[in-house]
Amino acid sequence: MSNKFKNFSEEELISILESGNLSEKEFDDLFLAMEEKGLSGSIMQVDEIDADEGMDLMEYINFHNLVPKDITQKDIKWCEKVLFEKSGLKDKKKAIVILAHAGNISAYRILEKYDKNPDPKLISWTSLAMGECRMFLESEILDKPIIKVEKIQSKKQKSEISRRSKPKK
Repeated sequence: MSNKFKNFSEEELISILESGNLSEKEFDDLFLAMEEKGLSGSIMQVDEIDADEGMDLMEYINFHNLVPKDITQKDIKWCEKVLFEKSGLKDKKKAIVILAHAGNISAYRILEKYDKNPDPKLISWTSLAMGECRMFLESEILDKPIIKVEKIQSKKQKSEISRRSKPKK
């Protein structure tokens, strides 16, 4: 079977992905085309964009604009300081996203440490960042681009699934 996205440019593939509304088959084809182009990154599927989790994800993605092009050791030290000292929420968010994109062991360890006692408003941010950082690490270790797809369910959806999966007495 032919992949209709095979000859699309990287920009076109990303644009299609961002527009959403893909069938499962189209998503699979798009994913394969992106892999063939050597693209890497995280793709997040959100069941309810208006739920808290969806809104957190959108804000997390928007914070990517604040990530410096080349992350230095000085940036990582700043992030660590911000996360473990009294700092504002905006600085902590920026630090979390920078660490996610540093994609190295020291950044991951800082996120891991922060994840043990995060600001309650940043629990989902920390989880997203750890996944992203892990993806960059895997890509580095395997020496190839990696695309990760994660499905984010709202708390409401999770509790409905949990209730349905409990055995009947």
